[in-house]
Amino acid sequence: MDFSLSYPAVGAICAALIAGLISFVVTVLAKDQKVSEFRQAWIDALRSDAAELVSHLAISSLVLKAERQAKEQGVQLAVFEMAGYKEFVSAKACIVRIRLRLNTVEHAALLSALHEVDLAEGGRVEHADVVLNTLVTETQKVLKTEWTRVKKGELSIRCVRWGGLIVFLSVFAFSIYHFWPTLSLGA
Repeated sequence: MDFSLSYPAVGAICAALIAGLISFVVTVLAKDQKVSEFRQAWIDALRSDAAELVSHLAISSLVLKAERQAKEQGVQLAVFEMAGYKEFVSAKACIVRIRLRLNTVEHAALLSALHEVDLAEGGRVEHADVVLNTLVTETQKVLKTEWTRVKKGELSIRCVRWGGLIVFLSVFAFSIYHFWPTLSLGA
């Protein structure tokens, strides 16, 4: 049997396999790039809602302190109640948005801090600085973890990156091993 006629067919099959592999890798990388973009948008939205929540809680704390001082002086002002109510509603909305973004297993500490913040019955409890600091600290931890995940890339991106490096180094080592003796003999 003459094998010289089958070389073009093997070359065409190898080219088709390489093209298919490249197409598959590009598709996986594009999908994972999109996942990373969505994760980044999630991080930005969580950061925004956490900042908004802390600001609403700080303002509501100030309003509640002013309301207490006014009551101690015998002054009843509906302005304080209305301002406190608006801040309470805004803070509640932020808490719900943040909770909906979190995973109950991965983000248990942040959910616990949100629960402590949310213990206010009807918006009538002043939020201590300790609770707000805990909320900010736990949010920072979650944001750092997620940012590290985005920076490292999805698992398939890391596999392709390391796989590509291994293939490159293998081909490079094979080339040196295979062609080095030929180059040194010719000199």
